[in-house]
Parts: sequence; C-alpha cells; structure tokens
Amino acid sequence: MFELDHDLAQDIVDRAMAILPYNVNVMDSQGLILGSGEPERINTRHEGAQLVLANGRVVESMRKRRFISKACSRESTCRCCSISA
Repeated sequence: MFELDHDLAQDIVDRAMAILPYNVNVMDSQGLILGSGEPERINTRHEGAQLVLANGRVVESMRKRRFISKACSRESTCRCCSISA
C-alpha cells in the first residue's frame, strides 16, 4: 500500500484548494492530518476520518447542503469527504 508523506499530501491540498472553494484535509490511514488548508491542523487527528476508519464505511450527514461527518467536532468549518479505509 502506498503511504503519503507530508509534502505530497500538502501538494494535493494546495492544488485542490486552488480550484475548490473549501478547506481540504488529507489524512493517513490512521486519521492523522498530513496536509491541510489550515496549517494548525497538521499532525492532529481528524475525528471524522477516525470514525470512518473505525466503522469501515463512509459516514455522512447533510446539513445546510454540505456533506459533513457526523463525528467531526468542527462541523461549521469542516466538510469531510469520502475516505477510503
């Protein structure tokens, strides 16, 4: 399995955010944020990603027409997307 490093993850974030009007986070297979549009979140755990990994499936809810993780404590600013385990 290919593992992302911080540099590649941040490059993916930077490129995605150049075309998307949202913050983007890239996590590893344990839910650790490797790259983010919010630098203070790098090397912290993403609660939504950890829930997805623990349950082995995507966990989504629709709130104000945005997909967000039910588990993420940062619901007002975080839009968790499909995360593959």
